[in-house]
Amino acid sequence: MSLPLHDRTAVVTGAGRGIGRATALQLAALGAAVVVNDLGTATDGAGHDAGPAAAVAAEIEAAGGRAMASPVSVTDFGAVERMMSETAQRFGGVDILVNNAGISAARPIWELEPDVFARVSASHATGTFNGIRCAAPYMQRRRWGRIVNLVSRAGLVGIPGAAAYAAGKGAVFALTNVAARDLAPFGITVNAVNPSSTETRMVTRVAPPRREPRSCSTRCSSRRTSRA
Repeated sequence: MSLPLHDRTAVVTGAGRGIGRATALQLAALGAAVVVNDLGTATDGAGHDAGPAAAVAAEIEAAGGRAMASPVSVTDFGAVERMMSETAQRFGGVDILVNNAGISAARPIWELEPDVFARVSASHATGTFNGIRCAAPYMQRRRWGRIVNLVSRAGLVGIPGAAAYAAGKGAVFALTNVAARDLAPFGITVNAVNPSSTETRMVTRVAPPRREPRSCSTRCSSRRTSRA
């Protein structure tokens, strides 16, 4: 008897470790060809290592499955577009997309640098948009597709010290609601999953200890504030 996903191809972002890796292995066990995407950075986005994606792809192939490693950044639209094209050329299409990739930075909001906020929030919001935007045409041609976006309690109710991460995950939740409506006429479903865990790399490093705010005199151009 054939496996339930034997004729499907899945792309899983952030699949080199943790939840992404477990998702990729499960999809492969169900018969899907799996593209293991992971840039191989640290949780704060530092560095680049193709090893994690390659290791998971090799693990899938060693178990008799079909896999391809793709160590590209999900925030690079062109790179994601090429990844989807290579996926379709190698496996015949793109049927399933799991948007899991993202980074974090633990900062109380008064110490959060604008560039860190932009980089962290984009890894979730822009990364998810790029994945959906680039996968959708392949799914539309088949009139079938399944997209799953990973969200977080941080973006739904808030976690101290996680403004950038929460903003990105909150945007993913909103994007999911819109994409689901846009793509429903093509037989494509878009859902958000909010996993609960205290063991993931993101959760264990996202909430810093409580600290008192420091004076903004060294950071602000003006020390005066006016009240209406």
